[in-house]
Amino acid sequence: MQCQGQSQALAAQLSLDQDMGDRDGLRDRLQALQCHFTWDLDAPGQLEPEHILLRLAVEIQHTPHHNQATLLALRAFLCQRLGHYPDALQSLRDAEEQLRQDFPDRSPGRALLIYGNYAWVHYHMRSLHEATRYLDRTQAALLAPLSTALTAEISAQKGWSLLAVGFRHGERARQCFKEALVQDPGSKELRAGLALALYAAWTHCPNPELKMEATRQMEEVVQQQPENRRAKVHLARLVQDQDQQRAEALIAEAVESSSDPEVIRLASFYFLKKNAERSTEMLKEAISLDPDYHLLYHALARSYREQWKTAEGQRKEELLQAAIKALKKEVALYSGGVLSRLLLAELYGEKDPWREEQMYLKLEQEAPGFSLQCRQALCLYFGRFLIYKRRDLKEAAKKLQAGYAIPIETQERRECRWRLEVIVHKLQQFNQHEKAVAITHFLQEADAFATGNALHPSSFRLSRPPATFSVVCWTLSNPSISSLNRCVRDQAQSSPVWSRWESCLGTCQRHSQ
Repeated sequence: MQCQGQSQALAAQLSLDQDMGDRDGLRDRLQALQCHFTWDLDAPGQLEPEHILLRLAVEIQHTPHHNQATLLALRAFLCQRLGHYPDALQSLRDAEEQLRQDFPDRSPGRALLIYGNYAWVHYHMRSLHEATRYLDRTQAALLAPLSTALTAEISAQKGWSLLAVGFRHGERARQCFKEALVQDPGSKELRAGLALALYAAWTHCPNPELKMEATRQMEEVVQQQPENRRAKVHLARLVQDQDQQRAEALIAEAVESSSDPEVIRLASFYFLKKNAERSTEMLKEAISLDPDYHLLYHALARSYREQWKTAEGQRKEELLQAAIKALKKEVALYSGGVLSRLLLAELYGEKDPWREEQMYLKLEQEAPGFSLQCRQALCLYFGRFLIYKRRDLKEAAKKLQAGYAIPIETQERRECRWRLEVIVHKLQQFNQHEKAVAITHFLQEADAFATGNALHPSSFRLSRPPATFSVVCWTLSNPSISSLNRCVRDQAQSSPVWSRWESCLGTCQRHSQ
């Protein structure tokens, strides 16, 4: 009897080992697919599925491009990331239906994307038979050499997906559309994608050459696609410094009779500093079109705050409360919104600094689950609070250094640097030159560390252990620490100076888990 039980246990273990082997082998095959699960959409540790899903709902409804099927497939990827498998499968069915409507004569690149996503979703559901079935469908279509049209189509879908996840992927999207245009240079759709990718790249890396190229491409899109309202808003931002009259004309054309709340939200930013009252009215109109779009309330709060800065008396208090109310509405729609909670803390702090500080401390406890950009933002807000409300330059410098040490290029990181330079200036005024020099050295080392690593912490390249290493490790997500760990371990084998950093990094990695 005992032997029979042992035999059954052994058989079960062998079956389990075989299943694990089959699953590992299947995963290797799935990795070769071209789909959302293999495009490193969350490689920089910045993916916020809930936030992107809310934005994606507006994008799917109002996109001026024929990319709804791609966006629906992206929605399936995001649902899977959240563990919402029924929603993921429904999104893929919706993508198939949308594809039949938009391309009745068949669109193989988009179909491959959808089937690839199907295979991955079933794989994560441990439905290995279904995963294999969809994998076989994709591979059957790829037995013949890829046509140039199919290659261009796949590159374009990757480009649209990167932009939908976030404008921080603008440079990667730009490369995708450039590759697609080589195969199909006459496509207006691809030209519009390239223009948007250039604009996105410029918003994250503002330099004159990039702005010039983005403007040229966006001008062409507006001329060829006058119905593309979003392109007009983007072009208005690009030309506003050189031609304010034209910029305002483009904004007026874009928002006239528009039913797209995102167009109105983007247009409202143009007036935020020039005419905050007009910005507020535009946002109220957008909210009437889509009262569940959370980003409208964030923009509305900023508009109220802009008016609050110059208001007086009772009106000032009313504007502060209106901004707080708008942010509370945003948080109700999207409780995971770190930036909205940070701004809400700052507004509460206008009358109650203790409450502001407590909100920052609570957010610090939750920080391991934040995206890298949100960690930067938390460091920035807390650092500003410590400078101007606590008058504690030492602690403020620590927060801002932690934010600047995160090697992704964002507006938050740039402001962390600027605030640190303000602290350096103040320290010099107080004859605390040693502390000022230490911060300056930190900035130099952080800049050297970030070179080649910005936006992609999965591919760190280090030639020496920086003095700020422990700060860098503390601020990064666990996947990024794992990448650093591999780098340091390799260096430690050939150079003893790295050994102590290997130990430090192990501690940081355990802390982040």
